[in-house]
Amino acid sequence: MPRPRAHALLLASFLSCALAWSCGAPTDVGGVGRGVMPKERTAAEAMGEGTCRTVSPNSEPLVIDWKSHERTNLEEAMGEGVAVVSYDCKSLSLVKDCHVDGTYGFFGVTKKEEVIQLEDGDEIRANLPAFGIKMTAGLERNSTLDLALIMIGKKRTTVKVVARPQLKGSCDGATHFVRGAFLGAFAMGTGTRGTVSAAVELFGGGAKAESRSSRKAHSADGEPKECATSTPGSPAPPANCSALLRLELAAITPGQTKPKSGADAEDLGPVCPTGMVRTNGKCTLLENTKTFECRRPNAAECKAQCDLGNGPSCSNLAFMILFKEGGLSRDEARANQLLSKACDQKVSKACGQRALHLARGIGGPKDEAKALSFFKESCDAGDSASCANYGMMHMIGVGMRQDKKRAVELFQRACDGGNENACNNVGIAYAQGDGVSKDPARSIAFFKRACDADNQGACAELARAMILGQGTPKNTTEAVRLLNAACSDDEQKACDLLGMVNRDGLGVPKSAQRAVTFFTNACKAGFQQGCENLGGQYQKGEGVPKDIAKAIELFKKSCDEGVPDGCFDMGDVYERGEGVAKDVERGKTFYRKACDGGLGKACDAARRLDSR
Repeated sequence: MPRPRAHALLLASFLSCALAWSCGAPTDVGGVGRGVMPKERTAAEAMGEGTCRTVSPNSEPLVIDWKSHERTNLEEAMGEGVAVVSYDCKSLSLVKDCHVDGTYGFFGVTKKEEVIQLEDGDEIRANLPAFGIKMTAGLERNSTLDLALIMIGKKRTTVKVVARPQLKGSCDGATHFVRGAFLGAFAMGTGTRGTVSAAVELFGGGAKAESRSSRKAHSADGEPKECATSTPGSPAPPANCSALLRLELAAITPGQTKPKSGADAEDLGPVCPTGMVRTNGKCTLLENTKTFECRRPNAAECKAQCDLGNGPSCSNLAFMILFKEGGLSRDEARANQLLSKACDQKVSKACGQRALHLARGIGGPKDEAKALSFFKESCDAGDSASCANYGMMHMIGVGMRQDKKRAVELFQRACDGGNENACNNVGIAYAQGDGVSKDPARSIAFFKRACDADNQGACAELARAMILGQGTPKNTTEAVRLLNAACSDDEQKACDLLGMVNRDGLGVPKSAQRAVTFFTNACKAGFQQGCENLGGQYQKGEGVPKDIAKAIELFKKSCDEGVPDGCFDMGDVYERGEGVAKDVERGKTFYRKACDGGLGKACDAARRLDSR
């Protein structure tokens, strides 16, 4: 079996919307209430009987109104698989006996504090859809529900799309799955419209909090002092700063849907119910605010909101330009201006994309040092793609000395943040012992997380391990299933492995002809290991007429492209003089090249010839 190929370059991919609190405009505590005053609540709204709006397929509701045992149930469900909920404009609840295969990792980020003021029934219903609406009946006229959040990280799965056939258990009523959950501490109490206190007051600290008799704390969880001990990259949240704050939900699809790919794959789209917009960390009616995060692909709205200084709207407009949405033409220099404007307002996704452009010289001069700085800042702020790209800079030594150990640490951090390509890279590192000690069993867990997210290269590596029994029990039946699915999705590594499965009769009837078909297709698609294996078929005359010249041509091609097995084959034919004039010294040169590529048997062959 050939070795896994080197890490695929991540720098062209996977930028996610940063954590929820940086997707909205920065909280302006002193300025709340100076904009458009919201309408007065009617009695019906106060009792939670306002107009029901359709929820977004991708939503980020708060769950701080859940009772403690309900949040505990959700935490337990997330420990047993990917959690599933029932969510509409009237309620949000866990579907306890339903789950999807998958796991969550913890992604620590720079600590952020946010104060959110919910001013009417519409806002409470949209942002606290589980139980919060019951609190509105007790609010006096002109009073508000004030929320203080301290966010130190999130739990996130690599799974991006769930189809209904993937659900397991009793799943009646299931509508969404939990892609992620923001963690930290919170306090919730009543306030006065137009006046917002600092987070410390809501948590019960400071003279103002003690003197404000009108404030009533409804609930709180977590300890601010404990939250202060958390740092970006922490492997786990502090014990007293791990409350569930906000969920990241994605709608369950009727049938299998391929996840989005590319640089904008992590964009969730609108997260507010129909007729509402996102501003200052909450969903509100459009008429209640002047500035808000624009709704793609509305180019005019995004430009208007960006001109008003809304950072997320500048970021959205930049990505629309890059991907030619909303009738816009691609203009990399203009996109860079918008990304920089959004980055200045701490929109981490924009900082990550700007870093990518600086690293590659897209739309302006290349600046690797500045790219590194932006990647680090964006990674710490919660953009998993930036962690992956920052790791790749370390892996290949761009703008710094190569540091593979640090690269793997960053890949794992990105993987815990839901970046499946980074999970695949960690799996390869442990499979090869590249930057870490070789650990086939540990590599399996990362390949599985990436495969769960439809990374077909990881599925192929997982299948390879199942065939060989490396780090996991042999299971050729499951391996062949994974390979067929991946090959059908144009993953040529899987097609090449299917060729070997058919050649050797592993889990399928032995067939040299089918093997040749798979090897040929992989080779034609540019997968050089497939060319090497096809050369072996021509060398032996299995499934094709024997043709040594053709075999040597394929061996040489794969060797030139960095496949150690191809170099070993070239060394072998020169040592034995098969199809070429015998030349032991030239054979030794090829063996050494294969040895440098990590092929142990080539090192043995080179030493054997040296000892003659």
